[in-house]
Amino acid sequence: MIQETEQTTEKQPEKPAVPVRKVDLCETICQEVMERLGKPPNFYRCTAKNITGTSNFRVNVWNSSTMGCGTITDSFFVKVNDEGVIVSPEIKKKYGK
Repeated sequence: MIQETEQTTEKQPEKPAVPVRKVDLCETICQEVMERLGKPPNFYRCTAKNITGTSNFRVNVWNSSTMGCGTITDSFFVKVNDEGVIVSPEIKKKYGK
């Protein structure tokens, strides 16, 4: 004789939402910096790195040289809000029109 057992599934308590930084946040920050700054001659790339898990980022704008190594043309410490928008410092147009 096979006994049927009643299975109950208890709903697990939901974990509190943890703010997760989007993988492309650094990319978004670089795009915003480049829109504000303009594109320097021989532009190579822009890098943004989070500083100590805060809303502060170090942003470097690199150019390529004829020697095959990159040079940092501009560097910023920026603070972003919860949406990833740069709130400080004010970055003024330096390159281009």
